[in-house]
Amino acid sequence: MIGFFRNHGSAIDNPLASTDTALYAVAGVDIWHFWGFLTVVYLAALRQTPLDQVEAALVEGANGWQIFRYVYLPSIRPTLQLMWVMIVIFSFLAFDYVYLLTQGGPANSTEMLSTYAYTAAFSAFQFGKAAAVGLVMSGFGLLSSFLFVWLSRKDPDL
Repeated sequence: MIGFFRNHGSAIDNPLASTDTALYAVAGVDIWHFWGFLTVVYLAALRQTPLDQVEAALVEGANGWQIFRYVYLPSIRPTLQLMWVMIVIFSFLAFDYVYLLTQGGPANSTEMLSTYAYTAAFSAFQFGKAAAVGLVMSGFGLLSSFLFVWLSRKDPDL
């Protein structure tokens, strides 16, 4: 473990230096930072499930998986839908981790729309291209928001 980040010419030593593993390493950091928030939100949603429904399922002889599938999951469905939309929107904000860890490299294997726009604007001084990429990113966020509104119209509890 001492030589984990020491580069001895093999990709196993530094996962950020290999084109095969760099994106997974950055994704792991991003998931690690967001996981706590999601856990708190999902636990809060699970605690809002009425205990009467859980007790009724137990009386009917449901096992743990059935209670989760037929009682808890429908109860937290609005929270799940909102969190999925937020995850999609926040995934476009992953610029900081990618730029700090790899700056889009090695060999552009971790290049994302946000790092591409940053490089186009501030390294190549192609502000029009960067603005176009930013507009496409905004379109993805808008599409995600429309998806949430569509889902909330289908389900009045959302």
